Amino acid sequence: MDTDTSTLEIPQKNTTRCQHSALKTWLLITLALLSVGCNQDTQTNSDINDGSSLAIEVIDDNLIIGERATPQVTLIRPSGERSDISNMAALQSGNTSVIKKQDDGELVAVDTGSAELHASYRGLSATVSVSVQPFVAKSLFIDTPQIHLLPADSTQVHTFAYLNNHTKKQISNVKWESENDDIATINNNGTVTAKSSGTARFQAHFAGYTAELVVDIPNDENLSGARLTLDSTTINLPQEGTMFVRSYLELKSGAVIDTTDITQWTAENTELLHFNTNGLRAQIIPDNVGTTEITAKVETGSHTFSTLQPVTISSEKLEDVVISSDVMNSDLGIQDIPPLPAGASTTLYATAYFDNGKTMDLTRAVQWQTDDNNTIQLVSDGEDVGTVVGLAPGTAKITASLNGKVAETDLLISNLDVKEIRIATETPTTMLMGLPWQYSAVAVFDDGTEADISQQAAWFSSHSDIASVNTFQENPGFVVPLRSGQTDIEIQFAGMSAKQTITVTDAYITSIELTPNDNLQLNPGEFTNIEAHANLSDESTLNITKAVNWRSSDSAIISVETVYNDHPGEVEAKASGNASISVFMNYIGSKNLPVTVAFGDVISVSISPSSAIIPLGSEFKFEAIAELKSGNKQDVSAKTEWLSDDPDTLQVLGEGMTKAINLGNTDIHANYHGFADSVGAQVTDAVVEKIEVSGTLELQVGGSENISDHLSAKAIFTDDSFIDLDDVQWSTSDPTSLPIIDGNIALGVAPSEIELSTTYNKVTGYTTITTKESSQPYVVIEKAEKLNNNESIVTFNKSISQDSMFVQWDHEPPRTTPLRTQSGRIEKVSGEDSRKFHMTVSPEILSGYIPDEGTRVHLLPNCSRRFIVKDVSLHEDGSNRVQFRMYTEDDSTWFPAGAINFNITWERDGKFYFGHVNSGWISAELYLQEGQPAPAEDSVILATFKEDKIGNLCQFLD
Repeated sequence: MDTDTSTLEIPQKNTTRCQHSALKTWLLITLALLSVGCNQDTQTNSDINDGSSLAIEVIDDNLIIGERATPQVTLIRPSGERSDISNMAALQSGNTSVIKKQDDGELVAVDTGSAELHASYRGLSATVSVSVQPFVAKSLFIDTPQIHLLPADSTQVHTFAYLNNHTKKQISNVKWESENDDIATINNNGTVTAKSSGTARFQAHFAGYTAELVVDIPNDENLSGARLTLDSTTINLPQEGTMFVRSYLELKSGAVIDTTDITQWTAENTELLHFNTNGLRAQIIPDNVGTTEITAKVETGSHTFSTLQPVTISSEKLEDVVISSDVMNSDLGIQDIPPLPAGASTTLYATAYFDNGKTMDLTRAVQWQTDDNNTIQLVSDGEDVGTVVGLAPGTAKITASLNGKVAETDLLISNLDVKEIRIATETPTTMLMGLPWQYSAVAVFDDGTEADISQQAAWFSSHSDIASVNTFQENPGFVVPLRSGQTDIEIQFAGMSAKQTITVTDAYITSIELTPNDNLQLNPGEFTNIEAHANLSDESTLNITKAVNWRSSDSAIISVETVYNDHPGEVEAKASGNASISVFMNYIGSKNLPVTVAFGDVISVSISPSSAIIPLGSEFKFEAIAELKSGNKQDVSAKTEWLSDDPDTLQVLGEGMTKAINLGNTDIHANYHGFADSVGAQVTDAVVEKIEVSGTLELQVGGSENISDHLSAKAIFTDDSFIDLDDVQWSTSDPTSLPIIDGNIALGVAPSEIELSTTYNKVTGYTTITTKESSQPYVVIEKAEKLNNNESIVTFNKSISQDSMFVQWDHEPPRTTPLRTQSGRIEKVSGEDSRKFHMTVSPEILSGYIPDEGTRVHLLPNCSRRFIVKDVSLHEDGSNRVQFRMYTEDDSTWFPAGAINFNITWERDGKFYFGHVNSGWISAELYLQEGQPAPAEDSVILATFKEDKIGNLCQFLD
């Protein structure tokens, strides 16, 4: 029969893992210590007439003490048809001191040596030889002791025994004990299948040892809030470069599932790139120069998740490849690799340099080789590519080649002795139940140098039911806390050991806080580290920076490494703008930590106003206001990118200007060098935008006109529609020169150009009218015939066209006192000369104040006259009354002949006020309303005497 060689295969793909750390395949070297035997299968012909035969083979013919022999018995028909009859054939050991049949019928290795296993079936027989190695298990491990599975998915776990010769052996025939079979099941070869949401636990038993497997399956609510992400936020590749990416499903709870190998990868433009999905990462291989998008898609049950990632492929040419001990941290041509002590390991990186100065980490893409496999072990493929294990003192040459470019370096393996080993102090001594942690081990050598020996050390847990720890396999030092209690985590290396006691607590997280917790300000290209601390139900705190799921609100502005990256909590400022960082775990999230990536001195941009209601058809200007580090603000509207979510509702015209096109709601966005803000805008019905006044009007001093006989107004709406306004009410800008009566009658008082306005729906329209000096502001009495103390018949030197009107005249009294002013009214004498009038004098007239020949009479048909205020003083009783004297415009003191009451209008500080005056013999007295200022010294007032609105005639005041 053919020789059957047993080999140990380390799984290169695991569908669902919470964490991926380097698998150091130096273990393949140690496997050589396990001798390989031969299956000397024999078979006999059947004494059955059909000519069938029997064959027996074993999966592993090199057992260790305590391991079960699992032979497969095959019935071979003359036609060549083969049937597995292991469950029907009788099996026996030819050497029961080496392999003994147990009461349950299983064959178990009990001592070192060799034995023949015999199988028989219906007269047919076969024999195979099996060896038992002189090694015993010291502990039992599962390669991924805690996994997340999507519903209905499967994955295979592998169980290993750590042996007393410091090697490990995969055990394929462990006994599995299951809990919660309704949640997940496991078969004999370690394949776990998810059935329903929840947590399932499995125990693997071997040689008196137990290893526990925890399987978490998310429920529908958790999946409904999940999102698919890639571990690379930007992909910019030279055509001669390549990149490896992973996809992760970030659940609503904050847990993370690696979904790379069940992800469907597609490119929008298949001529630019293609994918290689062999391995735990998807490899993007550029084909041509250009820009495209790749899509990652995961389907599980009724849920479909996808994410898009822009990819730019440039034309740079590869110039050189450099090997270094730190990724992207080697100058071109300089390869400074520190010596490595025998027994320690390190990771080398291959950095590619392109003709434009760009560098890329192509560690996974280059071809790794060494000329000395006895001095070092070099991992050339898989997840731990580039890892070097020092085997023996000496110097080994290492090369990394890509596209004809070859990098070389010599690595010295020193013969230093280990002085001490320890578990890294940054690992926590208190762990939350169910929250794994990656521990690391350090060796200190004779010369004081230190090296990470996490991959080489053997790891043990004194109470594996409280916390399990991986050793000599994927994620060595990966501790999974299972139950509350205390256990010792121990490492062994180079004949030395070290321990750290850990406490597993069943306390739960009540809140998560980030440190620092203030707004961070970075410049593009800067890095910073943030820590996450959990507040627990027992009032203690725990640093969970490396265990939580980190998120950036805008990865184009700031990226943050999360639980599946190398440096969780590390933030990189990528482009100017505002974003935030948060973490999630067990459905508990932190507060958002604002992060500002400055553009020069700019730290934020906001839109003003914060919301807008815009009438249909109108234009509206938003402003982008930048806040600077100094606290000052600057309008950057002209340099800002503006966008409307619905241009058919609100169109962007540029520099913040918009135009309302249709009724509706939309959002306006502003982006200034990465600083963004958004506000809501509503387009409502058109409103009045302006009032258009047409027509002309000229007045003479002393005259009056109905304004609407000369002017009209039109309301024009924002959508260019309009209406003609009826019953317009007008206002004047100067009531002392052009008062308006009843909103429509303009009185000419003084020559001026005055603005008239009218308002409709809170919108005001304006026009200017002119008041000219009257050609006949006064007349002179040529003849006066006194009828009594209050009446006269007078003849003027000019004809007067208006029949009756109010008049005033100044009269010099017989004694030396100021001018006295008397008021009266004239009416044309019917049928007489147009210069002859009947004059009625104020009843308060004093003897000698009746006008006679030569008196100049002021014509005041609109009952108004302007005066100048002087000698303003507060009334002696200190009340709200003020006193002043009134002067004519030729600077003559004006005193009414007796007491008279009238209304006045005055201006103070650009505003006009109205009041009522009691005028006595010497001074006028004004009562001020609350808040009204008195007329200023030398200000102009308009005195308006009581009028008869019918015919615009004035009456004497009481």
